[in-house]
Amino acid sequence: MPNMRKKSVQIIIALLISAIGLVIALRGVNLTEIGAALREVRWPWVVLGVGCMALSFWFRAYRWRMLLDGQLSVLEAFGLINIGYLISGILPLRAGDPARGVAAGMRTPVSVMAALSTVVIERTLDLLTVAIFLVLTLPFITVGDSVVAGLASGGAALTLLVVLVLMARFPEATESFARAILERLPLGDPERWLAPLRDILAGLQVLRSPRKGLGLLGFSAAIWGAVV
Repeated sequence: MPNMRKKSVQIIIALLISAIGLVIALRGVNLTEIGAALREVRWPWVVLGVGCMALSFWFRAYRWRMLLDGQLSVLEAFGLINIGYLISGILPLRAGDPARGVAAGMRTPVSVMAALSTVVIERTLDLLTVAIFLVLTLPFITVGDSVVAGLASGGAALTLLVVLVLMARFPEATESFARAILERLPLGDPERWLAPLRDILAGLQVLRSPRKGLGLLGFSAAIWGAVV
């Protein structure tokens, strides 16, 4: 019974926050103009667009679950991803990404640092996938500064992905390299800094499997295919 009461209070608070947010969002908006615009909407395309976006989120949930080695369900991953997008829509600098990683660390057996490392992998894969899509469209578009910037970002993402794969493949060498650097810096006991690094390396372990790597690339292509 106390759990039901707690759940009810949470739902009521969530509804109140949503209502307040809706009021703020609609403040100063001309509802007549909105009504006129809605009458011109082609609703089948809206339904298709929303469906494709929802499908991309489900693909993201499956990909993130794979990155976390199945330590949370697809439904949990889907919920946390949506929470992350909600926070990113309110706060700057994509704050929802680290918030999602922290929430995963609080609700699953995985550590916060390991969860955050998987978020970094996700964003790297996203950037690389978009760059690949951009390369495929080069014969059909005019190459400008934005295209060059996109290709440069893709190159940076590929470089970072290679570094992450090497860290995952050689965790002992990575830790030894980090220890050698830390021992030369006035930061106190190196073990204090190596513990978070070990959690990060644990989050990168999925990159050691070529089969899972191909699966991650496949999900990334499906995510952005649905968006397109």
